[in-house]
Amino acid sequence: MPIMPYETSVEHLESELFKYLPARAERIKADQDAREAREYVNNDMFIGEKQRPALAEAERRVRLLRKQENEIRAEIDDRLAATRKVQGESGIGLDRLGNLTSEARLFLLALTASALGIVSTVFGGLGRSFWGTLDIADLMVILDAQTVVDRLRIRRLLMDLAGKDCIVLDFKSRLIVPQDINSCSVALTRRAFSVILDDPSLEVEGIPADNDGNP
Repeated sequence: MPIMPYETSVEHLESELFKYLPARAERIKADQDAREAREYVNNDMFIGEKQRPALAEAERRVRLLRKQENEIRAEIDDRLAATRKVQGESGIGLDRLGNLTSEARLFLLALTASALGIVSTVFGGLGRSFWGTLDIADLMVILDAQTVVDRLRIRRLLMDLAGKDCIVLDFKSRLIVPQDINSCSVALTRRAFSVILDDPSLEVEGIPADNDGNP
């Protein structure tokens, strides 16, 4: 069966937001559960023995969910490759924001979900609630930051995307100490949102027009 290219940027987003990201969120939560079960087994000789069946099941679930996640990712990537072959390297909206790493694309997809008001739907599998605009702490969870290296890399990614006019960082107060950045709200710029959805009208959405109809 031939691989079908995406006809629109929105069609591609539907695949990312409602297929890949929910599968990834569910796998991340399963990974967390497996780590907790592993700690019980490793740290308590009595309770740990009772937890071995639970650990085996948790690890089996991680393998299954990772396989499903990888299959969805491969399907989307194949369709993206077919799209770029037909339309060129800037075949979808995200491609038009420059040469982005896979982590940067994931970051921008999460913020797109936030802009569309569907964060809880997309990332419900993480087992936590998200309220309003995403902050840095939320994004650390969504991007599955586990180590200091992960967190530093994501902080640098933030500054890089802000410098490229892709995101806006909204500090609730003047940045005084390093941890203040964790409560910083993050959102797409109007330009990035309109480019990702391939809809120029979104860049002036909600901006009052002058007497000549210009925003």
